[in-house]
Amino acid sequence: MAHRNTAKLGMQHGDTKLAQISGIIASDEKRNESAYTKIAGKLFELDPNGMLVAFEHMMRRKIKMPANLMYDGYDDHLFQHFSDVGSRIGVYTA
Repeated sequence: MAHRNTAKLGMQHGDTKLAQISGIIASDEKRNESAYTKIAGKLFELDPNGMLVAFEHMMRRKIKMPANLMYDGYDDHLFQHFSDVGSRIGVYTA
């Protein structure tokens, strides 16, 4: 969703390259989502108890985006600031 929203904002503001790159990434992410959904569905079908335990373990560990590790050498809260801006302009939405 974030990459698709970034593509839309890029187009709205005349940045066709940003829109194009973000659109490509959004398409790739959609394919990943589809693959993970199919894999998880099959695992739930083959071993529901094992998959539920694995899923619980993963969710309790709290999935974090790799970007939360970004650091510019100055701002210890860089990702939070980045995320706040993304939320404010509509890239990240609930």
